[in-house]
Amino acid sequence: MQSSIESRNQVIKELNIDYDLRRLFLGTLIKKGCSETNAKDLYIDAILNFVKMCYKPDFAVSNVPNYIVGIGRNLFFKTVTKKKQTTQLEEDISMADEGTPEIALIRQERKDALRQLLSKLDDTCREVLLLWSQKVKMRGIAQQMKYKSEGMARKKKHQCLQRLYKIVAENPKMKDDLRSML
Repeated sequence: MQSSIESRNQVIKELNIDYDLRRLFLGTLIKKGCSETNAKDLYIDAILNFVKMCYKPDFAVSNVPNYIVGIGRNLFFKTVTKKKQTTQLEEDISMADEGTPEIALIRQERKDALRQLLSKLDDTCREVLLLWSQKVKMRGIAQQMKYKSEGMARKKKHQCLQRLYKIVAENPKMKDDLRSML
């Protein structure tokens, strides 16, 4: 690809009007549960991301349509995961409002203890365990975290859980506090 703005715009235009690519892209995302409107928006985003990737020195791709569809799937899974996180947070907040003040206080104490425990982990482990706790499949975790495979995601989840267990084991007070809350 040439680096002039005109040539980039021409490539974007050609990819955007490629009927077969558009049909493949929209069909794949709609099968994954994406609305047609969102899939069309993600199509443009995927093309732009692809063009940006083309200018990286080590970039090589053998199947452009599959690569662009893969970018679109990753973008869609990111939006789904963000929606799930937002929905879960809203549910947690509404649940805390339900019941007696004592129940709300106990729930808040549990959340605070969990936040304190998770704060001792690095950002990557927190995100992996959060996704895992939300029942995101290993494939989705691997894609969101940009791991090469599901196996890498499983390995990272295992490592993070081991770190969490070690933190709890090394802090008897925290261990007792967690037990008393269960």
